[in-house]
Amino acid sequence: MSSPGFTDVRGTPYLSVSRELLDTTLRRRIADRSAVTLLPRHEVTGLVAASAGPGVEGVRLRERGSDGGEFTIRAGLVVVAGGRSSRTADWLDELGCPAPVTERIDARLGYSSRYYRRPADRAAPWKAMYVQGNPDVPRGGVIVPVEGDRWLVTLIGQGEHQPPTGEREWLAFAASLRSGELSDALKDAEPLSDAVAFRATANEWTHFERVRPWPRGLLVVGDALCRFNPVYGHGMTIAAVQAQAIARRLTGREPADIAARTQGIQQAVAKCLKPAWLIATGEDSRYPDTDGPRPGRLGRMQQEYLARVLAAANTDPVVAEAFFAVLSLNRPPQTLLTPRIATRALRTPSPRG
Repeated sequence: MSSPGFTDVRGTPYLSVSRELLDTTLRRRIADRSAVTLLPRHEVTGLVAASAGPGVEGVRLRERGSDGGEFTIRAGLVVVAGGRSSRTADWLDELGCPAPVTERIDARLGYSSRYYRRPADRAAPWKAMYVQGNPDVPRGGVIVPVEGDRWLVTLIGQGEHQPPTGEREWLAFAASLRSGELSDALKDAEPLSDAVAFRATANEWTHFERVRPWPRGLLVVGDALCRFNPVYGHGMTIAAVQAQAIARRLTGREPADIAARTQGIQQAVAKCLKPAWLIATGEDSRYPDTDGPRPGRLGRMQQEYLARVLAAANTDPVVAEAFFAVLSLNRPPQTLLTPRIATRALRTPSPRG
């Protein structure tokens, strides 16, 4: 999309579906595998300690709403993927393991999302839209197309600028963004749902990879290990990268050998987090109201450089292609430091004046 003083810059290929469709499809694919047994309406209540040495030999479960009590499932390898609500640190304490350290950086960003019917006669040259905020105007918004001729529209705000959920207030917030494009797009769109708010957006990395001794036969992955600000879209990508890292280290090994190697595998899983953590926390630290350690001189220099990269990506197709590749975790962050990108970024005036 072009605007006065700007050039058309191609975006990046993007497959956009609702969370409901994605979850349903993944669940169906998993359920079709004969080696997988699903236990609906059950929850894990703790880990089963190994009979000898620090280790895990299974999990304790219970059925929600049942008076049947707990039961045990034995396993040679237990993988905790319980999301943000995981109680892994408490379970490790029950095993006598040291408490892991959690690193936390919270920009206090909030979201408010709803579905719209996509206008049938829409003639705009864009398919998706992202209106960015900045430290001076910490408000933004996103429109992405999903199945059923719908848009998923999300408003974003930081600190005192939390997006509301009331109809009139929600539309007023959309109209207050740095660009009027998003608000204009909604004028002819039919709302299909009320706005729903989400506020738990802190970046939190619980460093299980540093726990010594690490229990044999246990791995922690996904949001149970590290949670990112959802605005960057890294959570499911990182989970997939972690699954690949685990698969490479499990293929062809005997169960007993796998259990003995989980400390090294947990460290390999943690290494997968670093690129996404650098992007998310570096950007979130730019906001003055962010809770967490403030960036030092090197961190501020990195933020200034990334701001120039982002400004250049709006007009330079070479920088835009590299930026999207890094943002989607298809290339490492060092890609943005190559001479080809650095020369173009440093020619761009600082967006902060």
